[in-house]
Amino acid sequence: MDPVGFWSGLGAPASVDWCEPNYATGRYVAEWWNTLSSFALVGMGLVGLVRSRRADPLLERRFVVLWLLLAVVGLGSAAFHATLLRASQAFDELPMFYAISVASYAFAVRAERLGAPSSRRSAFYWGAVALTILFTLAYVALPNHALFIGAYVVLLGYLAAGTARIALSAESSPEFRRLAALTLALNLFAGLGLWTPEHLLLPCDHPLQALALHAVYHVVAGLGTYAWITTLIVDRRPRRAG
Repeated sequence: MDPVGFWSGLGAPASVDWCEPNYATGRYVAEWWNTLSSFALVGMGLVGLVRSRRADPLLERRFVVLWLLLAVVGLGSAAFHATLLRASQAFDELPMFYAISVASYAFAVRAERLGAPSSRRSAFYWGAVALTILFTLAYVALPNHALFIGAYVVLLGYLAAGTARIALSAESSPEFRRLAALTLALNLFAGLGLWTPEHLLLPCDHPLQALALHAVYHVVAGLGTYAWITTLIVDRRPRRAG
């Protein structure tokens, strides 16, 4: 039985627990390594924003929002793993979905470099807004971890397939191919090599769980996100469009 921590009983428990032993390092942090590793995402988001703005002070808003959301996801993840409360879980999962929705929009409007009309860009924007609103309502009404995972994986698959298609096309630059390969490799390893074994395949008493697989997943997935945002930034057309 897990020890009783500071956050136990202060709210509804999260719908999912991870294999790291709860409150093993003290009564104020439920999962120490999962919490600590979450702050790596905060750092990646802030570093990415600073570096991108220094390289281009006119960086489009969508990329600024993406960097900030990466940092917010890190804060939400830290709160989730520190408390294992339902409210903190929402603080983690909702920003993750918002981030991948903005990423999908940023990827879709990449078509503007091929001369797509502004009306199409507006349709992408309002489509992303509608998607986030509908998901938020469904998330609140049906607090189910599987709902979040399913929606997130669908959008992640869209981004991965689209990135691979562009990388294999004649229009792709060598730099885009290198960044795309790094992005896909990091995200595949994070999802299939770390998250899936830790959460779905291995029992919590398996020796590999001692390697803090979910904490490592945080770092690798964060690096994959960092590389993907960078891929979009270096690939975009110089024309400013917000």
